[in-house]
Amino acid sequence: MLPDDPLHSVLVIDDDPTILLLLGAVARRNGLVCVTASDGESALTHIRGGTFDVILLDLNLPAVDGFEVLRIMREETPHLLQRTIVVSGAPREMLDELRAKAGVWRVVRKPVDIRDLEGEVMACLGEHLIRQQMER
Repeated sequence: MLPDDPLHSVLVIDDDPTILLLLGAVARRNGLVCVTASDGESALTHIRGGTFDVILLDLNLPAVDGFEVLRIMREETPHLLQRTIVVSGAPREMLDELRAKAGVWRVVRKPVDIRDLEGEVMACLGEHLIRQQMER
């Protein structure tokens, strides 16, 4: 378990308000600050303007979809890809291809067990913090 440090944050990007509420509650239970975005445009605004330890990204978003968010992240903030967990109900073949090419922490297929996803978030955060310590 990581220390309760309000400086650690997660950005949850999903167009389903129930998922945003649920994942926000899980993040807060683990001592994380949770910022949410319900579309790709607002997600990119947050990504460009904030510092996030973990990003949870759904692919099926209105206006700017998750694939475009990943493409823009690859150009503008490539260091954040290794802290990104893609969570999607897309076909398995599409997710397998994304997993091989995107450079993200994990690709998880919906429906997902919330405890498993919580474990992925905390593992991603833990690795990020270790990397930060090694860079100092």
